[in-house]
This record gives sequence, structure tokens and C-alpha cells, in this order.
Amino acid sequence: MYNTEKYKNKFVKRAKLNKKKFDQFVMLPSGLKFAWLLHQLNWQPDKKLVLYDVSSFPIAFAKEMILTWDVSTPLHDWAMSHPVAKGILIASGQINDGIRPGAGPKEWDNMWENEIKLWGGIENIKSTMTKLKEAEVNGDISWCTVNMATDQLGQELIFDNLDDTPTVFWLSNIFDIFRKFSFSLYSKFFNFKKLFFLYSPSKFIIASLFSFFL
Repeated sequence: MYNTEKYKNKFVKRAKLNKKKFDQFVMLPSGLKFAWLLHQLNWQPDKKLVLYDVSSFPIAFAKEMILTWDVSTPLHDWAMSHPVAKGILIASGQINDGIRPGAGPKEWDNMWENEIKLWGGIENIKSTMTKLKEAEVNGDISWCTVNMATDQLGQELIFDNLDDTPTVFWLSNIFDIFRKFSFSLYSKFFNFKKLFFLYSPSKFIIASLFSFFL
């Protein structure tokens, strides 16, 4: 529900300083960080947006969040009162302390307050979620369940539907995890990177360890 990665990113900062403009965004709907990145990089509802995840749970949660969350209510309070969102949290074990160390129910109040600080105020969250709702209601968000780390066919299906224009791609920390546990999976990042660069000449890939301007 809440993303535990660091939000600050020197490449996002550089993009803002250089006033770089992007035409399409491919993001992992993890917590509110994807929305924060969209806010930081000046995404607008008329810009192409693809939201993907390896699991259907985050996809379903993000859809409900975009369509029904009023933002005035803390995210976790909304989720626990929403039957679909609560069911997803239960099914994924997130309502149990210890499943996600440092991100269990006991930490939710503090995580919400920290989220507001990271965004520079709740109004920034509200404005971004309003834009996301507009895009979703108009059918302008593409949703995809795919293992971006290992599913080359899934990668190609996504890239085939992207335009050859400046693009932001957020990978989150998936390749950081693979690097620690599996060299073969880690090496797939480089195949993925080559494929992504082949499809678009203007790219910006954001990950915890891997961020590139081309």
C-alpha cells in the first residue's frame, strides 16, 4: 500500500532542472510513488500512461484507489473501509505486522504523514489523483499484468504499443533484488535495456540502482 523505497532521485531532479518533457510514461503502480513521479515529471492526463505489475493485486488496488479514494482520508483508512482494497490487503498479507518489516499497520499513520511531507502537501496528492481519475474514466490508462524482468514477450507487447517519443520507464527496485539473489536474472536487465532502447531513442529509465538518460 505504501512504497518503502526512497523517493528522491538525482535523475528526476536533473529532468526538472533541464525542463525535460516526456510524452509517455510506463510505471509500476507501487503505493503512491508512481503518482509522485508523475507529479514530479509534470505528467498530464493527455499523455500516454501504462501501469504494469507482475501481480494482479497491485493493479486492482491502484484502479480502486484512482477511482474511489478522496485523498482527504488517509490511504490506509480508505483501504480498510473499502471492500475490494481491504480484500487485497488481506490476501497479500499486508494487514499483518511483520510481513513487510517497517511497513505494517502500526506504521501506517506515520507513513501517511511522511507521504504528505514527501509530496510537499496533501494538495499535490489530490491534484495528481484527480488527473489520474480523469485519465482512467476516459479510458486513457493502459493496464498490464506482466513480469517485466523475465517476460520478453510481455516486454515486446508493451513496447510495440509505445510511440517513438521521449519516454519515462519506472522499474522500481526489481533488478536490485535480482542482482542480490540471481546473476542470471540480473543479467536479464541488460537484455531488457537493449530492447527498450531499440524501441525508443529518447528514454529515461528509473530504478533504485539503474537510472539512465539517453
